[in-house]
Amino acid sequence: MVQPFVENSVIHGFGKKVPDGTMFRIEIETEADAAVPGAHLLLRIRDNGIGFPEDMLADLAAGTYAEGTGEEHLGIWNILRRYRMLYGDERGIAFANAPEGGAVVTIRLPAPGCGGCDRGGPERGRRRRGASGLARSEGEDGKAD
Repeated sequence: MVQPFVENSVIHGFGKKVPDGTMFRIEIETEADAAVPGAHLLLRIRDNGIGFPEDMLADLAAGTYAEGTGEEHLGIWNILRRYRMLYGDERGIAFANAPEGGAVVTIRLPAPGCGGCDRGGPERGRRRRGASGLARSEGEDGKAD
């Protein structure tokens, strides 16, 4: 899930920032989610590139971006759709521009070993592929619905 965001940082941020001589930087950090201790991790990918276009941030914040065709910014569209399949919706991924410049993506993931943790929105289960390769739903108790 991290690779497309790092790739976008290099392609869109680095490629347009190098001419002015600024050293390009990408940071990846994790921290515990203070809102629900022990239940989730926050994975943050930050760069010092040009940031996201404001119209794109508005579409991402409105939740309409994943509904599109993915023709533009296919990597982000794909990750939002994949996150929705795994965790119920794409609200666990936040996009922003840092005040000092650059793009910031924060991904909220279930903590390792947190089998009973909420993996999506309220009353949402997660989708998982069974041994047959067919998708099946799991409720909050981890049992197939």
